[in-house]
Amino acid sequence: MDSKTFIETLHAETSVTKKDISAILGALQNVLGNTCAEGDSVAVVGFGTFEPRKREERVVVMPTSGKRLLVPPKQVITFRPSTALRNSLQNEETASKNV
Repeated sequence: MDSKTFIETLHAETSVTKKDISAILGALQNVLGNTCAEGDSVAVVGFGTFEPRKREERVVVMPTSGKRLLVPPKQVITFRPSTALRNSLQNEETASKNV
């Protein structure tokens, strides 16, 4: 699902304007980025946890040329879904298999 479809789906589910939904998603992105950049995690009850992790430097091989490159260390954001979200996905998979 792309962002336009996501915004339209949220609009249909909540009757909030598409402009407001876009603003909320932009603010969410800013808050997550800033909080994780400071080294803190963000937990959304019933949804999951966004955590910053540091990836160490590593050596990779370019498949086309065979050259070895050193990739510098960097911060990444990881997402761990909550138990409730995982269970709802499992229930959806089970329901689709029974059809």
